[in-house]
Amino acid sequence: MELGAEYKKSPIRSQSRVTLQRELRNKFSSKTGIQWNVIEEEVEVESGIWISGSYWCFFPCEADEQPSTTIFLETDPTPGRFLSWSIRAPQSLYYPGTHSGSIEIDEKYPFSQPWLKFSTPIFSPFINKSGDISSAFDLGKWSPIYKIMDLLHSVAAMIMFDPFCRSSGHHLLPGIPLNHHHLPNSSGNSSGFWTSKEDSFIRVTNFFSRAYLQGDIRRTDNPPITEHEINMSVIATQELLEHFTRFRSLIFSNGSLKSNDPVTAFTGIQSTEEWIAEEKRWADAISLGCELEFI
Repeated sequence: MELGAEYKKSPIRSQSRVTLQRELRNKFSSKTGIQWNVIEEEVEVESGIWISGSYWCFFPCEADEQPSTTIFLETDPTPGRFLSWSIRAPQSLYYPGTHSGSIEIDEKYPFSQPWLKFSTPIFSPFINKSGDISSAFDLGKWSPIYKIMDLLHSVAAMIMFDPFCRSSGHHLLPGIPLNHHHLPNSSGNSSGFWTSKEDSFIRVTNFFSRAYLQGDIRRTDNPPITEHEINMSVIATQELLEHFTRFRSLIFSNGSLKSNDPVTAFTGIQSTEEWIAEEKRWADAISLGCELEFI
């Protein structure tokens, strides 16, 4: 079967695909003014009809800083309902690393909301163990005026600026909805942190992001290890053990930790590789023991 013939029979070539095509070919023109760029696009040879493509943009940071966060989006031409996304935020104070996931649209898009999922681990009360994200959209407030990129900008703003999702949008991104609501079955079982211990919550989000999303970057950059960084690792693991007190025996049960005492475990670490390995051991032990399902 010819590629073009297959797409002519696809139900997603209905209004939803036309809308998606229009958004993507217009580089996600939106009220935010963020400039999206084309990496590559695939079109049917004879008709010139758009099939799929991949796109990227810089996400705004503070006005006096160089952009450091990049959003990527790639469509899946078969069956055309799924989009893959990634957000690279190496300098985030909350979730440093590269996050990725998918977006699914149905034949009623843009009148029905798209569904966004994380495929990478993230410790957040707004994302459940299956990777589903909560937002104003799934409270019945989705509107056809929003575009796929509005959803991605909302997630990027959470990663970069507002892990507590308390604002209506960052000051550089007027009007972007950030009205997420707490999910009882969140991926991090993190309500005890975000409701009363904000400093602890930030240390813990950073700890899990370093452990699962930054290993390759840290190895490549290979920065010298500082005493402050080691202390932050110790404090984060101690706070996790305190928060998940009733799971302590399960955390220690698999025998993967060098010591059940974080101070002892991190003492003597001198290289980036040792630091990465020790944080990963603790992250895995806590994830397994507390059923966070990060691994």
